[in-house]
Amino acid sequence: MRQMAAHPHRRRKNYEVCLWNLAVLLFWSMVTLPCAGQTPGSTVSGAITSAAGAPIANAAIAVKNLGTNETISLAANVDGSYVLQGLALGRYEITASAPGYAPAVITVSMTQSSSPSANLVLQDTTPLRPGPLRARLYGTSSPTTVPSVSASTST
Repeated sequence: MRQMAAHPHRRRKNYEVCLWNLAVLLFWSMVTLPCAGQTPGSTVSGAITSAAGAPIANAAIAVKNLGTNETISLAANVDGSYVLQGLALGRYEITASAPGYAPAVITVSMTQSSSPSANLVLQDTTPLRPGPLRARLYGTSSPTTVPSVSASTST
């Protein structure tokens, strides 16, 4: 029985398929290689609440890398929660602020195996409501009501 020689066109076709497969393999290697540098400890999350425990929706959050001084800004969700992924390892200063509240700051360290939780409590800075003020005057034994003063504007 006589063996048939491989047809030159088939040999060329196999060579092209092999090159195509190699190109696809190299492409996917280059695309997925940067993902290997990401660490599981590159996520920080938390909640922004008032001193009374109420969530503060849309609070402004600034996450500053203390090594590079790079700052990332984001807003809290409606329930006051936030999640920031893809952070490099290092120390971060997280600041939260919202209208009517004093800013709060916390420092966290990102290590290879950590996913720290950074909850911040904002203190209310709204002025007290107007009303009678009760004070004890020096030299008296009973509380005294101080008369309220009101201001009006005319145009």
